[in-house]
Amino acid sequence: MQVAADCDRFIPFQQGALRNSMYYPKGIYGGEIAWNTPYAHYMYVGELYLTEDGRSFADKNERKYPTGLPLNYHTAGTSDHWFENAKEQNLNQWVDLVKRTAGKD
Repeated sequence: MQVAADCDRFIPFQQGALRNSMYYPKGIYGGEIAWNTPYAHYMYVGELYLTEDGRSFADKNERKYPTGLPLNYHTAGTSDHWFENAKEQNLNQWVDLVKRTAGKD
């Protein structure tokens, strides 16, 4: 839960749907965190994807293609690869938390 909380400030935010879609695919102790919106993957990768005719919104079953262009994130401090950014800043605290929880303090 701490890892998910630490990722929040890096997750792009416009209306909150992406941040609020976080879940644990294998349960709280399964070791995985995911975000469940149709655009979560694209926001995480940080690359603009467009349809063949250049639209950013695709219809159901319509394919989008990477453009090589980076996405622009408008909320200060947010970015792509938010787990890696949170890990870079919080790994030592996460390790300490696990040690304390396991009684190996």
